[in-house]
Amino acid sequence: MDVYFDDVTMTYTPSPVVQQEDFYPFGLTFNTYQRQNSLINNFQYNGKELQNDLSLNWLDYGARMYMPEIGRFGVVDLLADKAHSSLQIRIR
Repeated sequence: MDVYFDDVTMTYTPSPVVQQEDFYPFGLTFNTYQRQNSLINNFQYNGKELQNDLSLNWLDYGARMYMPEIGRFGVVDLLADKAHSSLQIRIR
């Protein structure tokens, strides 16, 4: 049985995707796509702003800066002493 179609038209509709970022589990980007002539979106991994000053590529988490290359924050949390830990280790 042969099937024929008459009056077939194909239309190209541009994608609404402006930017796509894929991330490793700790926030480092790979497989990045950005449409030409579009504004750069600096809010990326976890919705945090990318600080690209001096090509450091750190993410601004407010009081601390996160380095996705190593998966760590750059400084100690200043409020860490105020948090109560349920685990208390005693050295004798």
